[in-house]
Amino acid sequence: SKDIKPKTYIELLKPFIITENKFSVLSILKNLIVLRYPAVTWAAIVYGLQMCWLSLITVSQSEFFQAPPYNFSADALGLLNLSMTVGNTIGGIYAAFSDKFVIYMSQKNGGIFEPEFRLLMNIVPLVLNVGGLFMYGLGPLYGAPWIVGAIGIALISFGICTTTSLAVTYVLECY
Repeated sequence: SKDIKPKTYIELLKPFIITENKFSVLSILKNLIVLRYPAVTWAAIVYGLQMCWLSLITVSQSEFFQAPPYNFSADALGLLNLSMTVGNTIGGIYAAFSDKFVIYMSQKNGGIFEPEFRLLMNIVPLVLNVGGLFMYGLGPLYGAPWIVGAIGIALISFGICTTTSLAVTYVLECY
């Protein structure tokens, strides 16, 4: 057997460790086996869709708001992302409230906790996320005031923050 020596202080500070494991496509495919669980598959789809909306904003924002009728400068375009911060902050508070909601629902259910109670919290973010997508996409198309697009970004960010947080929490509670 190989003697394992303790790591030095400098070795403990390294941000990564190089191992001698060989890369294998089979090892990646083995990780996909968790997709056989419906909650994991659902959470992966939710997470993926929300990342699509985030990419949509980052890719199209300059096209929408630096062109007429808005003619935003680069600085103003950067400040538009403050609406994303507002949406994420409110979304984080909403997602944290889900713990109290689950406790309330468990009490109504005779003291029995069910992970599916967390899914009920997704109704509000779903509606607001869809509304935000319409506001963000159709606002510039019809020349609505810039604040419509900013509110749309905030609503999308609210949805991204809450649905991904609730989806991951749901999976953890299920399994």
